Amino acid sequence: MHYDLQTKLHISRCIARLRDKETSSEEFRKQMEKLGEYVTIEALGELESREEKVETPLDTATFLNIADDIVVIGILRAALPMTDGVLSIIPEASVGYLSASRGQMIEDEGKNFEILTNYSKLPDCTGRTVLIVDPMLASASTMLKAIGDVREMIPKKIIVLCALAAKFGVERIEKLYPDISIYIGALDEVLNEKGYIVPGLGDAGDRAFNT
Repeated sequence: MHYDLQTKLHISRCIARLRDKETSSEEFRKQMEKLGEYVTIEALGELESREEKVETPLDTATFLNIADDIVVIGILRAALPMTDGVLSIIPEASVGYLSASRGQMIEDEGKNFEILTNYSKLPDCTGRTVLIVDPMLASASTMLKAIGDVREMIPKKIIVLCALAAKFGVERIEKLYPDISIYIGALDEVLNEKGYIVPGLGDAGDRAFNT
């Protein structure tokens, strides 16, 4: 994942607003949606494209379009604003949602959690490119649950999109699934004993929906 300077600046400004404890819920959602757009544009480089034609008033012109059949899966509820950003770039994608919450800590120091799935509505992902969206990748327990559910359907490719990630969570996914690409807005070094990213940005769901 190597963003060009212009993209880095846009993403860095989004992350700064998301981190700021004074940012309103309305602005938080707006910045999360913008960040979803930026990381999706970068992820498009991994997708297959094809040349298509469009009729103009005078002649025929060609353009590039996405060839992959795409599914976007958002982790409820925090991923809703970021998923909107993803879909603004790929509006033709099928969409699914997975509601997942932390249960008991399985290991000390916030490294692994039981994941409770309250709701799951996923399209058929067989042979399709799947983008899994979750703003916060901390211990990666939730993301690994989502990846496991998707992999059972034998997709063509899985790409993970996150606003913020802890180094531990990224390394955990890369170790188990080296074929999965991860696109993030910023990487934080610390995952504390409660499984929170530090300095992080707080609870993304609570901040987005003012709860």
